[in-house]
Amino acid sequence: MDNPSDACRGELYIVGIGLHPKMLTLEALEAINKADSVYLETYTSPGVDEMTSFLEKIRFGEKITRLTRKDIEEQGAREIINKLRNGEKVCFLVYGDPFVATTHNALRLEALRLGCRVNYVPGISVYHYSISATGLFNYKFGPSVTVVYPRWGIKFTSPYMTINENLERGLHTFVFLDIDEKLGPMTPDIAAKLLLEASTEFEKRNLNENSVVLVLERMGGPNEKIYCEKLGGLPNKRWGAPPYSLVIPSKLHFMEKDVLLSIGLGCNKLF
Repeated sequence: MDNPSDACRGELYIVGIGLHPKMLTLEALEAINKADSVYLETYTSPGVDEMTSFLEKIRFGEKITRLTRKDIEEQGAREIINKLRNGEKVCFLVYGDPFVATTHNALRLEALRLGCRVNYVPGISVYHYSISATGLFNYKFGPSVTVVYPRWGIKFTSPYMTINENLERGLHTFVFLDIDEKLGPMTPDIAAKLLLEASTEFEKRNLNENSVVLVLERMGGPNEKIYCEKLGGLPNKRWGAPPYSLVIPSKLHFMEKDVLLSIGLGCNKLF
């Protein structure tokens, strides 16, 4: 909990809600129930309707206000701050964990500058959940990356560079995939095309069309799947409903390999 001052009587709860309604912690449920107003950010997961319905049942039918990325950057954040100024308890819900990958420190800092009490309630992030689910050793992961859609005519090569460097050092890479409000969540075929295009800019290509990739589908949900594929084969496959993320594994320990052979689809063809 961050300390308040007398300048603000409101209280902000920034709450991680995990990847699925069943992952809500007791601390998260307590914060949701004690709040005067509850907001749910909607742009980091496609399961918004299911989560909203579940949350409104918890609140006995009281409406949950959804916020898009634009809302949070503009009027939504101002609305939350105004309610805090008026002494309300406000709960801001974020898929996964609020401060992993998609962070909300701007809202946190603004509330703290006003002297409001700010409470952080952690949630299960797709990053930590997926590392555990795949059986890979967490200490063998290097910096994570996000493959983003081209913007302003620019195709970004920094994700490829980081993956390349991680492989050089014998480290795995967790790969987040972009979510665009117009284009929607990125799928593995698009991510693979962008990475392969970026590879042409590098002389040494540790990551190439023959590299093994773990495709993580709807992790944390009842129908989650882990696939083992080659990067060059991803653009040729049709993928189902998102969300997706990827892991680019480096050299595997025998225990890591055994877990993947036991749970991963197609892994027995590649390991």
